[in-house]
Amino acid sequence: DTSVTGVQTCALPISRALPSEALNLRDDDALGLVSAPPTPGLRTPLLPHQALPAVLWPLTRKLLLADEQGLGKSIEAISVILAHRATLRRVVIVCPSGLTATWTAEFQEHAPGALHVTVLEGEQPSDVPAHTDVCVVGWSVLHAWEPTLSEWTPDLLIVDEGQLGKARGGPWGSQRGEAAQQLAATVRLHGAGGGVIVMTGTHIDT
Repeated sequence: DTSVTGVQTCALPISRALPSEALNLRDDDALGLVSAPPTPGLRTPLLPHQALPAVLWPLTRKLLLADEQGLGKSIEAISVILAHRATLRRVVIVCPSGLTATWTAEFQEHAPGALHVTVLEGEQPSDVPAHTDVCVVGWSVLHAWEPTLSEWTPDLLIVDEGQLGKARGGPWGSQRGEAAQQLAATVRLHGAGGGVIVMTGTHIDT
């Protein structure tokens, strides 16, 4: 893996994404040369490190956003969606159940009106509402919603607080974890543009 300014991690050589003149510079200077793709609907200006995920996305379609807390993982994920709307038409965000409202607020703050966000609640699923662009679902009910979400054929799965999958008895080692893995497999099989973003700001031992 390649570490950029100590906080950004990607699973491919950074030289494939940065302009050639950036390769002889320090990481923080090189990031200033990144030209982010257009992000229609994004109101909040991106910092240089926040622009990198949208640049890398077409090269890998698998990203680990491992910025420290407060450096903008949410806006990075939102920028990927907006920059690549041609292929990322349907998005699922899996997060701790207490953060579903926080994600709605993030979209409202950074991209008001750009995407229709639906929070899925309860353990008795119904059809995903028409015109939904982004479904936000908590881990506590993911197992109930996974079949419905798989049938919805999402293009992108975003897993928030991915370090929880490392915890003994955590969601990735349970019924909820199996549902998340099944949904990830569905996303990867759905078209050429499908992919997964995992987000974490917590250090773990491997």
